[in-house]
Parts: sequence; structure tokens; C-alpha cells
Amino acid sequence: MAYAQQLKDAGRPIPAHKLLLESLSIYESNQDLSGLGSVYLALGNLYKSNSYQSNADIFKKWNEYKSYKDSASYFELSAESFLKVGDFLMAGMAKTEAGDAYSLANELTSQCSAYTEAEELNKKVTSNTDLLSKRIQAFRNSIRCN
Repeated sequence: MAYAQQLKDAGRPIPAHKLLLESLSIYESNQDLSGLGSVYLALGNLYKSNSYQSNADIFKKWNEYKSYKDSASYFELSAESFLKVGDFLMAGMAKTEAGDAYSLANELTSQCSAYTEAEELNKKVTSNTDLLSKRIQAFRNSIRCN
């Protein structure tokens, strides 16, 4: 998955997408929930990236295009997978990323809900809480969530 991230960052979303789908297949066949959480997180990040969205026409031609709302759905799947293994930190991070994707999709209600859920998950984390809380609060403040 790290190589897929490098490909995405280098503006090569097509091979990144292929690698991530292969990873997804492996984690699904192994029923590895932590791995699934990680690959869903990576897919969500790919689908909301500029490198992916700037190549949307190619993915649409192949009927494989994913929107910002689809990106949020992958982050939600990531959070669910991480919650199943009790990884509240990663689930909270996935929910925060979902909020970001909902913002790009202009889904304010879903965005605020995702940030609220991320804050609740953050309360269950025993380390790194300050950093995640500050990030979540900054996003909530920027969009005026109550």
C-alpha cells in the first residue's frame, strides 16, 4: 500500500488503483480486518486525491469512477473495520477523513456527523488524543458545526 501511495502522490492514480484493488482482494480473502481498514483508508484517500479526480474521465470511461461521496463511503468502511478490531485511533482517523470527503462532496450534515463520531471515538483512545482532537475541532470550527 505504501507504493500505491507513492504512485498516487506522483500523479499515477491508475497503477495505484490497481495495486489497492489487489490488496483489497488479498485482505478480503484472508479476512484481515485491520488490513481491510487500511486498504479502505487508502482507497478513500485515492478517490479524493487531485491525481485521481484529474483523471476522472479515464475512470468514467472504464465505469470505475468514484466520487468524493464514494471516497467518504470507503472511509466509513475503514472505520467499521477498525472498530471491529478495537482500534479506536484508526477508526477516529477514518471518520475524520470521511468528514473531509463529505466536505468535498458538499454534504454538510454528513460531514458534521462524521466529525462528531470521530470526536467520540477519540475519547476512547489513550494516546495521541490531543493531536486528533485539535485536528477534528479545527475542521468542525472551519465549517461551523455545532
